[in-house]
Amino acid sequence: MELTDALKDYRVVVLDANVLMDNPDILSRIPTGYTAVIPSIVLNELDRHKRGVESYNRGARRTAALINEITTGKVGNDYDLPSGGKLTFYLGHGHSPDADRQILAGLPELQKAYSKDRGVFLLSNDHILCITARSKGFVAESYKQRSEKPDFYELLGLRETIDIGSPEVNENLHKGDIAEFDPKDPIVSGLVGGQYVSAHGLLLKVGRSGSNITLQKLREGQSAYGITGRNKEQRFALDMLLDEKIEMASIIAEAGCGKSLLAVAAGLHQTVVGKKYDRVIVYSALANVGESVGFLPGDVGEKTGVYFQGIEDNLDVILSGVKKASIGGNMLKLPDAADPIGYWQSEGILNLDPITFTRGRSLRNAFVIVEESQNLTVHQARTLGTRIGDGSKLVMIGDPTQTDLPHLSEKDNGLMAFTRSLLGVDGFSPVILIDNSARSYVAKMVAERLR
Repeated sequence: MELTDALKDYRVVVLDANVLMDNPDILSRIPTGYTAVIPSIVLNELDRHKRGVESYNRGARRTAALINEITTGKVGNDYDLPSGGKLTFYLGHGHSPDADRQILAGLPELQKAYSKDRGVFLLSNDHILCITARSKGFVAESYKQRSEKPDFYELLGLRETIDIGSPEVNENLHKGDIAEFDPKDPIVSGLVGGQYVSAHGLLLKVGRSGSNITLQKLREGQSAYGITGRNKEQRFALDMLLDEKIEMASIIAEAGCGKSLLAVAAGLHQTVVGKKYDRVIVYSALANVGESVGFLPGDVGEKTGVYFQGIEDNLDVILSGVKKASIGGNMLKLPDAADPIGYWQSEGILNLDPITFTRGRSLRNAFVIVEESQNLTVHQARTLGTRIGDGSKLVMIGDPTQTDLPHLSEKDNGLMAFTRSLLGVDGFSPVILIDNSARSYVAKMVAERLR
């Protein structure tokens, strides 16, 4: 149901907390000529539910962040919404501790205040509240919109594609030549060194030469420990991960895009096969998805091992691929051990560590991967970044839509702050994966449909 269909002829909509938590972007969809009213008790409800990792907790945090963004720098009770509508807060009737009663008590006053605008319309997913409101003579409906897939390119202000007008330049790029442009040229306007773009099927790496912007065709046939890119975004990521000139990188993607698999494969390949690094270190932010598992017995490795099960699954994929390929004469060798992963860990080639233990360390000649970095604060991301020593590469990966901590949001977390602050810096490369079919058809369908 479209929002304008729900509002019908009513120009003032009172929003319940459950609508805001289920539909965090609804304030960005109030059209011109409509006013959204949020009762003060609803703000209290958002505050009460902001802690936790369930979808409604994330919705409360996202809504609070959007309201804060809308009202920052302004004083009063009349705010402009991004889509042209207005936002106001209803501060009356604060005596009852029950949120529903406060909302119901305020409807007559709001109806009187906005009678010239054809009255008020209550949106709530609480059926009993809707029934009660209707019995008192007010129009009330439930509302649920399907969440839109986030546009990470837009959030970061990056371009995804470009149009190379000149046939000659296009031909030269296909040959592998480097094309150089004035940064004011519309073809490359807004591009930053280190990013990747596509142009009519041509995959390009963006660089810098002095003050100019350069474009170069991606290398063909790249692989890391037998893992190759299945789509253009994975090819971008693999190129970045294998590029020795890139010392800092971020991979931003939803679940199922293959970001962890590519990073681990590239790190192992350059450490075990290429001898570029002495070890691969995988850090993970220790945040639960859903209910806490409670106290875990054992030493540090046993307590934190559950958080690295995803990485171990990726290692199994890599190892199984190498074993199958070796039948056909693949030159990639596995350690002469019954448990290659255990061998790498015992030899210090592969380290799986919680982010908690980074302070005071100096990580030299290491390929450092930070899993679930959307669950880092800006301070934690900075602390980790300052641990990176000479000869090392830092790769931050994560899904900003899956922040599991109450004070973080889709836009404001360690991964997004790390990426935004380093855009355009020499040696940094951001890659965004948007095709979530890499894991499986099931993963793709669930990620796209279940929002």
